[in-house]
Amino acid sequence: MDESLDYYGYANTDPVRPKSRLELHKQIEHYDLLDIYRELHPTPSSGDKTWRAWNKARRKAEKEARLDYFIVDTGLASFVQLVGAAAPFTSKFDHRPVLLNVDFNKVDRGPGYWKFNNSMLEKPDFLKKVREQIAYTLLNYQAAETPESILLNIHQILDMTPAQQAEIKITLNPHQFLEYLLFSIKGVARKYGQRRKANLVREKESAEEKQKALTKLHDGLLEKIRSGPFCGHTEEAYIVVKDSLITLQKKYLTLTRISAKEHISGVVHGGNASRRHLQRCSSSRRSGVASRGSLGSSRWTERSLTK
Repeated sequence: MDESLDYYGYANTDPVRPKSRLELHKQIEHYDLLDIYRELHPTPSSGDKTWRAWNKARRKAEKEARLDYFIVDTGLASFVQLVGAAAPFTSKFDHRPVLLNVDFNKVDRGPGYWKFNNSMLEKPDFLKKVREQIAYTLLNYQAAETPESILLNIHQILDMTPAQQAEIKITLNPHQFLEYLLFSIKGVARKYGQRRKANLVREKESAEEKQKALTKLHDGLLEKIRSGPFCGHTEEAYIVVKDSLITLQKKYLTLTRISAKEHISGVVHGGNASRRHLQRCSSSRRSGVASRGSLGSSRWTERSLTK
Protein backbone atom coordinates (compact mmCIF):
# COMPACT_ATOMS: atom_id res chain seq x y z
CA MET A 1 0.00 0.00 0.00
CA ASP A 2 2.75 2.44 1.02
CA GLU A 3 6.25 1.86 -0.39
CA SER A 4 7.98 3.56 2.53
CA LEU A 5 6.00 1.96 5.38
CA ASP A 6 4.70 -1.43 4.29
CA TYR A 7 7.84 -3.16 2.93
CA TYR A 8 10.93 -4.57 4.61
CA GLY A 9 14.00 -6.09 2.97
CA TYR A 10 13.26 -4.77 -0.51
CA ALA A 11 16.06 -3.02 -2.39
CA ASN A 12 13.53 -1.27 -4.61
CA THR A 13 9.73 -1.41 -4.23
CA ASP A 14 8.91 0.33 -7.52
CA PRO A 15 8.78 -2.88 -9.59
CA VAL A 16 6.39 -4.56 -7.10
CA ARG A 17 3.02 -4.49 -8.92
CA PRO A 18 3.10 -0.75 -9.69
CA LYS A 19 -0.06 -0.85 -11.86
CA SER A 20 -2.09 -2.67 -9.23
CA ARG A 21 -0.95 -0.28 -6.53
CA LEU A 22 -1.75 2.75 -8.70
CA GLU A 23 -5.24 1.46 -9.52
CA LEU A 24 -5.91 0.68 -5.87
CA HIS A 25 -4.96 4.19 -4.82
CA LYS A 26 -7.23 5.64 -7.52
CA GLN A 27 -10.20 3.66 -6.25
CA ILE A 28 -9.48 4.61 -2.64
CA GLU A 29 -9.42 8.28 -3.54
CA HIS A 30 -12.47 8.05 -5.79
CA TYR A 31 -14.69 6.33 -3.21
CA ASP A 32 -13.30 8.18 -0.18
CA LEU A 33 -11.91 5.04 1.48
CA LEU A 34 -9.24 4.54 4.13
CA ASP A 35 -6.50 2.06 4.91
CA ILE A 36 -7.81 1.86 8.46
CA TYR A 37 -4.74 0.14 9.93
CA ARG A 38 -2.35 2.81 8.69
CA GLU A 39 -4.84 5.48 9.74
CA LEU A 40 -4.68 4.19 13.33
CA HIS A 41 -0.95 3.24 13.23
CA PRO A 42 0.83 5.90 11.13
CA THR A 43 4.34 4.73 12.04
CA PRO A 44 5.75 1.36 10.87
CA SER A 45 6.56 -1.43 13.31
CA SER A 46 7.95 -4.94 13.15
CA GLY A 47 4.56 -6.44 13.96
CA ASP A 48 2.47 -4.90 11.21
CA LYS A 49 3.72 -7.05 8.29
CA THR A 50 1.38 -9.83 7.18
CA TRP A 51 3.56 -11.67 4.62
CA ARG A 52 7.15 -12.86 4.70
CA ALA A 53 9.63 -14.75 2.55
CA TRP A 54 11.31 -17.13 5.00
CA ASN A 55 14.87 -18.32 4.44
CA LYS A 56 15.04 -21.78 6.02
CA ALA A 57 18.83 -22.01 5.81
CA ARG A 58 19.39 -18.72 7.55
CA ARG A 59 16.25 -19.11 9.67
CA LYS A 60 15.13 -15.54 9.10
CA ALA A 61 12.79 -13.54 6.94
CA GLU A 62 14.49 -12.04 3.92
CA LYS A 63 11.49 -9.95 2.95
CA GLU A 64 8.33 -8.82 4.70
CA ALA A 65 5.37 -6.76 3.56
CA ARG A 66 1.92 -5.72 4.70
CA LEU A 67 -0.06 -7.27 1.87
CA ASP A 68 -3.27 -8.02 3.80
CA TYR A 69 -5.37 -5.12 5.01
CA PHE A 70 -8.88 -3.76 5.41
CA ILE A 71 -10.20 -0.84 3.39
CA VAL A 72 -13.21 0.93 4.94
CA ASP A 73 -15.22 4.03 4.12
CA THR A 74 -14.91 7.16 6.22
CA GLY A 75 -18.34 6.59 7.79
CA LEU A 76 -17.32 3.24 9.25
CA ALA A 77 -13.80 4.24 10.28
CA SER A 78 -14.85 5.85 13.59
CA PHE A 79 -16.50 2.59 14.72
CA VAL A 80 -13.39 0.43 14.26
CA GLN A 81 -12.06 -0.62 17.65
CA LEU A 82 -9.20 -2.95 16.69
CA VAL A 83 -7.37 -3.80 13.49
CA GLY A 84 -4.11 -5.60 12.74
CA ALA A 85 -2.44 -8.99 12.60
CA ALA A 86 -4.45 -11.58 14.51
CA ALA A 87 -1.77 -14.24 15.02
CA PRO A 88 2.02 -14.69 14.75
CA PHE A 89 3.71 -16.21 11.72
CA THR A 90 3.99 -20.00 11.54
CA SER A 91 6.21 -22.30 9.51
CA LYS A 92 3.22 -23.61 7.53
CA PHE A 93 2.09 -20.33 5.97
CA ASP A 94 3.76 -17.29 4.50
CA HIS A 95 0.76 -15.09 5.35
CA ARG A 96 -0.90 -14.52 8.70
CA PRO A 97 -4.52 -13.51 9.35
CA VAL A 98 -5.63 -9.96 9.98
CA LEU A 99 -8.43 -8.92 12.31
CA LEU A 100 -10.97 -6.09 12.18
CA ASN A 101 -13.20 -5.41 15.19
CA VAL A 102 -16.15 -3.04 14.60
CA ASP A 103 -18.55 -1.88 17.31
CA PHE A 104 -21.85 -2.25 15.46
CA ASN A 105 -23.79 -1.06 18.50
CA LYS A 106 -22.69 2.44 17.57
CA VAL A 107 -23.58 2.08 13.89
CA ASP A 108 -26.95 3.47 12.82
CA ARG A 109 -28.93 0.84 10.96
CA GLY A 110 -30.22 1.67 7.52
CA PRO A 111 -33.64 0.76 6.13
CA GLY A 112 -32.48 -2.75 5.26
CA TYR A 113 -33.78 -4.87 2.41
CA TRP A 114 -37.36 -4.55 1.27
CA LYS A 115 -39.41 -7.73 1.44
CA PHE A 116 -42.85 -8.17 -0.05
CA ASN A 117 -45.58 -8.66 2.54
CA ASN A 118 -47.70 -11.61 1.41
CA SER A 119 -50.63 -10.53 3.58
CA MET A 120 -51.29 -7.67 1.16
CA LEU A 121 -52.48 -10.27 -1.35
CA GLU A 122 -55.56 -10.65 0.86
CA LYS A 123 -56.46 -6.97 0.44
CA PRO A 124 -58.89 -6.34 -2.46
CA ASP A 125 -57.87 -2.69 -2.75
CA PHE A 126 -54.22 -3.68 -3.12
CA LEU A 127 -55.03 -6.29 -5.78
CA LYS A 128 -57.00 -3.64 -7.65
CA LYS A 129 -53.99 -1.31 -7.62
CA VAL A 130 -51.77 -4.11 -8.93
CA ARG A 131 -54.19 -4.90 -11.78
CA GLU A 132 -54.30 -1.21 -12.66
CA GLN A 133 -50.48 -1.03 -12.65
CA ILE A 134 -50.27 -4.04 -14.98
CA ALA A 135 -52.78 -2.41 -17.30
CA TYR A 136 -50.90 0.92 -17.38
CA THR A 137 -47.61 -0.89 -18.03
CA LEU A 138 -49.18 -2.75 -20.95
CA LEU A 139 -50.61 0.55 -22.20
CA ASN A 140 -47.16 2.18 -22.23
CA TYR A 141 -45.40 -0.71 -23.99
CA GLN A 142 -48.02 -2.14 -26.31
CA ALA A 143 -47.06 -2.50 -29.97
CA ALA A 144 -49.36 -2.00 -32.94
CA GLU A 145 -50.22 -5.10 -34.95
CA THR A 146 -49.91 -3.12 -38.18
CA PRO A 147 -49.14 0.52 -38.98
CA GLU A 148 -52.88 1.09 -39.38
CA SER A 149 -53.82 -0.59 -36.09
CA ILE A 150 -55.34 1.49 -33.31
CA LEU A 151 -53.78 0.97 -29.93
CA LEU A 152 -55.90 -0.14 -27.00
CA ASN A 153 -56.88 2.40 -24.37
CA ILE A 154 -56.62 1.85 -20.61
CA HIS A 155 -60.30 0.96 -20.18
CA GLN A 156 -60.12 -1.73 -22.85
CA ILE A 157 -57.05 -3.27 -21.22
CA LEU A 158 -58.64 -3.19 -17.76
CA ASP A 159 -61.72 -4.99 -19.10
CA MET A 160 -59.59 -7.85 -20.42
CA THR A 161 -58.90 -11.09 -18.57
CA PRO A 162 -55.28 -11.91 -17.65
CA ALA A 163 -55.19 -14.41 -20.51
CA GLN A 164 -56.32 -11.74 -22.99
CA GLN A 165 -53.79 -9.25 -21.64
CA ALA A 166 -51.06 -11.83 -22.15
CA GLU A 167 -51.81 -11.78 -25.89
CA ILE A 168 -51.11 -8.03 -26.25
CA LYS A 169 -47.99 -7.44 -28.32
CA ILE A 170 -45.36 -5.30 -26.58
CA THR A 171 -42.32 -3.36 -27.78
CA LEU A 172 -39.97 -4.95 -25.23
CA ASN A 173 -38.75 -8.51 -25.10
CA PRO A 174 -40.61 -10.59 -22.48
CA HIS A 175 -37.72 -10.64 -20.01
CA GLN A 176 -37.29 -6.86 -20.05
CA PHE A 177 -41.02 -6.35 -19.74
CA LEU A 178 -41.25 -8.70 -16.76
CA GLU A 179 -38.39 -6.94 -14.96
CA TYR A 180 -39.98 -3.53 -15.51
CA LEU A 181 -43.41 -4.83 -14.47
CA LEU A 182 -42.07 -6.35 -11.25
CA PHE A 183 -40.22 -3.14 -10.45
CA SER A 184 -43.37 -1.06 -10.95
CA ILE A 185 -45.46 -3.44 -8.82
CA LYS A 186 -42.80 -3.19 -6.10
CA GLY A 187 -43.34 0.58 -6.08
CA VAL A 188 -47.10 0.08 -5.70
CA ALA A 189 -46.56 -2.37 -2.83
CA ARG A 190 -44.19 -0.05 -0.96
CA LYS A 191 -46.53 2.93 -1.22
CA TYR A 192 -49.48 0.80 -0.14
CA GLY A 193 -47.57 -0.56 2.84
CA GLN A 194 -46.47 2.91 3.92
CA ARG A 195 -50.02 4.26 3.76
CA ARG A 196 -51.39 1.25 5.63
CA LYS A 197 -48.76 1.61 8.33
CA ALA A 198 -49.56 5.31 8.75
CA ASN A 199 -53.29 4.55 8.99
CA LEU A 200 -52.73 1.85 11.61
CA VAL A 201 -50.54 4.16 13.67
CA ARG A 202 -53.21 6.87 13.58
CA GLU A 203 -55.96 4.43 14.52
CA LYS A 204 -53.99 3.02 17.45
CA GLU A 205 -53.04 6.47 18.71
CA SER A 206 -56.68 7.57 18.45
CA ALA A 207 -57.85 4.47 20.35
CA GLU A 208 -55.23 5.09 23.04
CA GLU A 209 -56.30 8.71 23.51
CA LYS A 210 -59.95 7.71 23.76
CA GLN A 211 -59.06 5.05 26.32
CA LYS A 212 -57.22 7.61 28.45
CA ALA A 213 -60.19 9.98 28.39
CA LEU A 214 -62.69 7.22 29.17
CA THR A 215 -60.46 5.86 31.95
CA LYS A 216 -60.46 9.25 33.63
CA LEU A 217 -64.25 9.41 33.35
CA HIS A 218 -64.54 5.79 34.52
CA ASP A 219 -62.46 6.46 37.65
CA GLY A 220 -64.48 9.57 38.49
CA LEU A 221 -67.80 7.75 38.21
CA LEU A 222 -66.53 4.79 40.21
CA GLU A 223 -65.33 7.06 43.00
CA LYS A 224 -68.67 8.87 43.00
CA ILE A 225 -70.59 5.57 43.26
CA ARG A 226 -68.44 4.29 46.12
CA SER A 227 -68.47 7.49 48.17
CA GLY A 228 -71.96 8.86 47.62
CA PRO A 229 -75.53 7.65 48.03
CA PHE A 230 -77.05 5.38 45.38
CA CYS A 231 -77.82 7.20 42.12
CA GLY A 232 -79.32 5.36 39.16
CA HIS A 233 -78.13 7.91 36.60
CA THR A 234 -74.54 7.64 37.80
CA GLU A 235 -74.67 3.86 37.72
CA GLU A 236 -76.07 3.84 34.19
CA ALA A 237 -73.37 6.26 33.02
CA TYR A 238 -70.73 4.06 34.61
CA ILE A 239 -71.99 0.98 32.76
CA VAL A 240 -71.94 2.84 29.44
CA VAL A 241 -68.36 4.03 30.00
CA LYS A 242 -67.24 0.56 31.06
CA ASP A 243 -68.74 -1.01 27.92
CA SER A 244 -67.07 1.65 25.78
CA LEU A 245 -63.70 0.82 27.33
CA ILE A 246 -64.13 -2.87 26.56
CA THR A 247 -65.12 -2.07 22.97
CA LEU A 248 -62.03 0.11 22.57
CA GLN A 249 -59.86 -2.64 24.02
CA LYS A 250 -61.19 -5.10 21.44
CA LYS A 251 -60.46 -2.61 18.67
CA TYR A 252 -56.96 -1.97 20.02
CA LEU A 253 -56.14 -5.67 20.22
CA THR A 254 -57.39 -6.17 16.67
CA LEU A 255 -55.15 -3.37 15.40
CA THR A 256 -52.22 -4.87 17.30
CA ARG A 257 -52.81 -8.28 15.74
CA ILE A 258 -53.00 -6.75 12.26
CA SER A 259 -49.72 -4.88 12.87
CA ALA A 260 -48.01 -8.08 14.01
CA LYS A 261 -49.39 -10.09 11.11
CA GLU A 262 -48.25 -7.58 8.54
CA HIS A 263 -44.86 -7.06 10.25
CA ILE A 264 -45.47 -3.32 10.57
CA SER A 265 -42.85 -1.75 12.81
CA GLY A 266 -42.81 1.58 14.62
CA VAL A 267 -46.40 1.30 15.90
CA VAL A 268 -47.11 2.84 19.28
CA HIS A 269 -48.01 0.11 21.78
CA GLY A 270 -50.21 0.83 24.79
CA GLY A 271 -51.08 -2.63 26.03
CA ASN A 272 -50.27 -1.86 29.68
CA ALA A 273 -52.69 1.04 29.81
CA SER A 274 -55.36 -1.07 28.13
CA ARG A 275 -54.91 -3.90 30.62
CA ARG A 276 -55.34 -1.41 33.46
CA HIS A 277 -58.74 -0.46 32.05
CA LEU A 278 -59.88 -4.08 32.16
CA GLN A 279 -58.50 -4.59 35.66
CA ARG A 280 -60.49 -1.62 36.95
CA CYS A 281 -63.67 -2.84 35.27
CA SER A 282 -63.29 -6.40 36.56
CA SER A 283 -62.42 -5.25 40.10
CA SER A 284 -65.53 -3.08 40.23
CA ARG A 285 -67.66 -6.05 39.24
CA ARG A 286 -66.07 -8.19 41.96
CA SER A 287 -66.92 -5.51 44.55
CA GLY A 288 -70.57 -5.61 43.49
CA VAL A 289 -70.67 -2.08 42.11
CA ALA A 290 -72.98 -1.57 39.14
CA SER A 291 -73.81 -5.26 38.94
CA ARG A 292 -76.92 -4.72 36.82
CA GLY A 293 -76.16 -4.65 33.12
CA SER A 294 -72.76 -6.25 33.65
CA LEU A 295 -71.22 -8.06 30.71
CA GLY A 296 -70.41 -11.00 33.00
CA SER A 297 -66.85 -12.20 32.36
CA SER A 298 -64.14 -9.69 31.55
CA ARG A 299 -62.59 -12.15 29.12
CA TRP A 300 -63.41 -12.51 25.47
CA THR A 301 -62.25 -14.68 22.64
CA GLU A 302 -60.33 -12.91 19.90
CA ARG A 303 -61.40 -13.84 16.42
CA SER A 304 -58.43 -15.03 14.40
CA LEU A 305 -57.51 -12.81 11.49
CA THR A 306 -55.84 -15.59 9.59
CA LYS A 307 -57.83 -17.42 7.01
